[in-house]
Amino acid sequence: MEKVELPKKMTKDFVTYVFQIDILFKYICDVKEAREKREKMREAWENGDIEM
Repeated sequence: MEKVELPKKMTKDFVTYVFQIDILFKYICDVKEAREKREKMREAWENGDIEM
């Protein structure tokens, strides 16, 4: 297997891109978790387990 050297600027851009993907993934997971919690609270409220 041949080793490929990327130019320094391209390497920096790639690392930045990977970090942005990681941040986006974490955001999507947080939104999904918040949505699941909201649905559980709504179900509990509809069942009368929680009073407002």
